[in-house]
Amino acid sequence: MLFGWTKIEKKKMGISPSKRVERTLETSPEFSAACAAVFDRCLDLSNHSSAGVRPYQIVDAADLLHASLTSAADGRAARLVRRWVPAPPGRDRIDSAFRRVRSGGGGPGDLDAEGFRAFATELFKGEVSAAAWRAVIVGVPAGAAVIAGGGVAARAAPGIVRTAVEVYAVVVASAVYVLSG
Repeated sequence: MLFGWTKIEKKKMGISPSKRVERTLETSPEFSAACAAVFDRCLDLSNHSSAGVRPYQIVDAADLLHASLTSAADGRAARLVRRWVPAPPGRDRIDSAFRRVRSGGGGPGDLDAEGFRAFATELFKGEVSAAAWRAVIVGVPAGAAVIAGGGVAARAAPGIVRTAVEVYAVVVASAVYVLSG
């Protein structure tokens, strides 16, 4: 139990934040358009020598996708990426997402259009979720310390301070949940 926020309370909020992010990306027209444009760009850069994005192109493709989404018109996926992924994903995250997509089927070869979109969804779902959890991890202890300090200074009863910290933790977690999808 973290500040009174149990698993049961967490389940009441619905599907997990990462699933919400995934659903937002999968149903987003601007995300689909960005994936298709970057996929086509990668094919053009390789002079259509293969039917998909080659593994050596994946880092550049992720950078192009990030640039495309951060400059896209105002849609849900673009807002998510602009808010939670201010810089292109790092190589370790890109490799991790690529491995997860490749382990789901297919060999070590190129990513077709569907595989590239699955890679992009996995990559940005992970980036948005990680950034949201970082916000909770940083925000809750700092706010709890301020509330506890205020309670000590005001000589409030410990039960009141504990309740205030618990409410604050739930509010911060809920805000991050709402903003993540």
